[in-house]
Amino acid sequence: MCDKTHIFPVMLDTVKQNIINILKEGQSYTDLELAKATNTPANIIDQHLLNLLDKGIITEERRDDIRHFKLIKLTKADILMHNIDETPIFYVEKNHTKGEDFKYCRSCYSHLAGYVGVLITSKLVEKAYIHLNVDHYDITPEGRRFFESIDIDIIELQQKKKLCAKTCFDWTEQTFHIGGPLGSAIFNQCLKSGWIQKQASSRVITFTEKGKTALKRILDITL
Repeated sequence: MCDKTHIFPVMLDTVKQNIINILKEGQSYTDLELAKATNTPANIIDQHLLNLLDKGIITEERRDDIRHFKLIKLTKADILMHNIDETPIFYVEKNHTKGEDFKYCRSCYSHLAGYVGVLITSKLVEKAYIHLNVDHYDITPEGRRFFESIDIDIIELQQKKKLCAKTCFDWTEQTFHIGGPLGSAIFNQCLKSGWIQKQASSRVITFTEKGKTALKRILDITL
């Protein structure tokens, strides 16, 4: 068993971040599946996986001589106790339903994921409010004005963390949605405005009628 006192943050290079984003949903993946999902050569993936194994961030299990990798199930208390950086969140929540509702819209710790999360991200890109830049999204001047219109202060977010809109790999949609401080700010603003509701003992998120009307108005999204 891994000694959690030796776990420490991984350097935030793009490949490691994407591996963690995929694994943090709780599924196990083979090295070849991770290579395909991150569009990375297998030999490079193997180097990163070895590094993550050495640091005690992931575990390896062999099934029929095929390696499967999974993120260590740390709790929030573990992270706080050992002062682990939460920028890539190294814990997997329990209560993890995988039905159609879960795939449609869920919380990914502190931001929106699933079909709806990816749809919102895609629409923000389409309207040139954000622009994909390798492992994060750049926010355009039009984007700053848009987010201000829904009471999200981008300048304040960027003062806390310059790259405030990280990519987060969505394993059910096999593409990215917005993570980082901006992803959290969008989620919190939706919650505060009564646009979304959490389900008890689940990560499933439902949009209220008020929220559906707001999404149609601000991003021309019909749910």
